[in-house]
Amino acid sequence: MNAYQLWELLFDPPKAEWFEQKLDHFNPTDTRTWKQRYFKAGPDSSDTLFVLIGGESPASPIWMVSCMWTRWGKKHNAVRLQLEHRFYGDSRPTKDMSVDNLQYLSSEQALSDLANFITVMKNQFKASKVIVFGASYSGALAAWFRIKYPYLVDGAVASSAPVFLQMDFKGYLEVVAQSLNTFKPVNACNDAISVATAALKEKLKTPQGRKALKEQFK
Repeated sequence: MNAYQLWELLFDPPKAEWFEQKLDHFNPTDTRTWKQRYFKAGPDSSDTLFVLIGGESPASPIWMVSCMWTRWGKKHNAVRLQLEHRFYGDSRPTKDMSVDNLQYLSSEQALSDLANFITVMKNQFKASKVIVFGASYSGALAAWFRIKYPYLVDGAVASSAPVFLQMDFKGYLEVVAQSLNTFKPVNACNDAISVATAALKEKLKTPQGRKALKEQFK
């Protein structure tokens, strides 16, 4: 028995469930849908929902049983839900990660996913109160969701949320560069990124280049 199997035996984590979402929330003529993964724990009904927002990594049932937000949820007898972010883990809206399909990977689409999900879950569980949780990028999503959808959420816990924008912020780049240099050959990844960045800068200097980039990354 491995460590994960032992953990499953001890904590009995919830199984994955699936929620139907629109591929593009901002195009009323696009009727395509996909299945988004989520996890549920807690009572079968409650007037309170606690929702953990997925970020830039796969969702995990571990976070449903062994985190601070789950303790708070148990204390307040809340239904606990974790929604995986589109394009991460098993929540794949498209068949591949082509540039054309990645136009549907955005914070705006993710917030609309969350709004649709919470609307349905509030009705399903007859809940009147909703608290969302997130950390780092998903913490920013929690804060933005509270601002954009105040009629759907009563509070947001945004831990380490990068919502304070800074111009020419080099600190994160330095950390990423150090991490990339742990791969062999040393500097290969950083050099490739530098070359690609220089090429992008050159394209941005001309109308033709900007048009080409807009078409490629729309």
